[in-house]
Amino acid sequence: MTNSLNMLLGGLPIAPTPVTPPLNLLLKELYRRPRNRSEWQARFRYWQRPASKTEEAKIEATARRVAAALRHSAFLPQRQWRVVKKGSYHDNTNVRVDSDMDLGVCLMDAFFMDGPQSDFPTLGELGREPLPFRFDQYKAHIAWCLQQEFGARAITIGKKAIHVHRDDNEKIHADVVPAFTFQLYGPRSGPFGLRGVTENGIALITSEGRRITNFPDQHYANGCAKNDRTRRRYKRVVRILKRLRNHIAENPDAPQSIRAAAKSTASFLIDCLVYNCPDTVFENAEIYDDVVGVLRYLSAVLNDPADGRTLLGMPSWVFWREVNGIKPLFGLEQAWTVAGAASFIGYARAYMEV
Repeated sequence: MTNSLNMLLGGLPIAPTPVTPPLNLLLKELYRRPRNRSEWQARFRYWQRPASKTEEAKIEATARRVAAALRHSAFLPQRQWRVVKKGSYHDNTNVRVDSDMDLGVCLMDAFFMDGPQSDFPTLGELGREPLPFRFDQYKAHIAWCLQQEFGARAITIGKKAIHVHRDDNEKIHADVVPAFTFQLYGPRSGPFGLRGVTENGIALITSEGRRITNFPDQHYANGCAKNDRTRRRYKRVVRILKRLRNHIAENPDAPQSIRAAAKSTASFLIDCLVYNCPDTVFENAEIYDDVVGVLRYLSAVLNDPADGRTLLGMPSWVFWREVNGIKPLFGLEQAWTVAGAASFIGYARAYMEV
């Protein structure tokens, strides 16, 4: 039978049926650590890429569906409001299409304020009246709108955001963050004691009663400016380090403690760490050298202790800011520490053997 088939096929030998490797071998190859510079460089060329056009279309479709959900509200048309795109999708540093996109629903005519404690701005001074509703009521209303659009089972109300997860044909995954406008006021100045707004942002109250402020417009503008100054290298390195974190976290051959440390490292922190590197670190010919330069710079600065120093001799990380240029990167209000950031950078260097 075999000889007859060979004759029909012009004497060509029949290739054996390919055998699919076991799943564990496929996973091992997928998460195999590159062994040298050329392998890392090849990996980085892939990891540096932004979202594909297909992914971008999915992002925009999700934003439109969330906006459609807000049409169920009879309250919002009576207020001034806007949908604020925020997070890694908006900043073009996202690395996974299946992660949630962040959308803020901000009331432009409802305010949180901050200013000098010795002369805090008052509602009377600003010509405003107290709101007739609380923030938690506003958040509950946004959740109700989303439930009308996507169904109650697709909605989970978290401490900060309302999570939308609908795994039908649309595949809607979004974190919707209700917010008020945040205004930071400076001290009175001039002959008439006028007071100006020094910064505009958004703010929310968590379910635990803690206020969180964000500055998405400033974050986006500063990130784009940094990217322009570094010939697009800044955002490429951010994407690479996020994918490197994921690779470490999901590598079954990596020690569990290192995998856990990588998994707990926030994407936002990686954005900010790379942002605080000097622009000159991104001037290499190859992206591999940019990544190594960023890791070595961050390792040197983050492992420089602040204890026992004078004010003028503080290490650089004391003065680092988030990408928005306003909020300190390290402090009591942040979910991460200098030691945690230094550990992640150390693990990343050890993983790459640099």
